[in-house]
Amino acid sequence: MDVLGPVVYEILDYKTEPTMRTQDAIDHDKQLSIYYWACEDTLGLKISKLSLLMLDHDVKLETRRTRDDIPKVVETIDKTAYEMIHEKEFAPRKNKYCKSCDHLHDCPLRDEVLADESLISMKKF
Repeated sequence: MDVLGPVVYEILDYKTEPTMRTQDAIDHDKQLSIYYWACEDTLGLKISKLSLLMLDHDVKLETRRTRDDIPKVVETIDKTAYEMIHEKEFAPRKNKYCKSCDHLHDCPLRDEVLADESLISMKKF
């Protein structure tokens, strides 16, 4: 967090991934929304902006949330928690981080993930 004024803060999230995010992706980023909600409601801090610092690109991308966004954030968290509690099986779902997963070697989607050229490994070695 960065102090922007006597009672105003900016949330900074440092990202090391090699892919650049779009403004639309940042504007709809669930992680930033959760940070906003937690700081505003739990800590009582006034958050004026949220930023991703894309370290591999030396770029700072900014977005904003408002109090009107919080009900949707809470709804998403509640839905996810309900599914985690009530689902008997957690089937793997392919996403952009799959090629970097430490469990890819025994994942049932391994062949599909490795064949998907749109996925980029986040690991640098």
